[in-house]
Amino acid sequence: LKIITDIISFCKEHVPAWNTMSISGYHIREAGSPAVL
Repeated sequence: LKIITDIISFCKEHVPAWNTMSISGYHIREAGSPAVL
């Protein structure tokens, strides 16, 4: 987990135009989220 936060922090500072987070609707649904939020 530490390496993930380090990578996100590095990219936030050095590569500002890059989206470091990707949220997949499939994974959210698998976790139990309702279809309509």
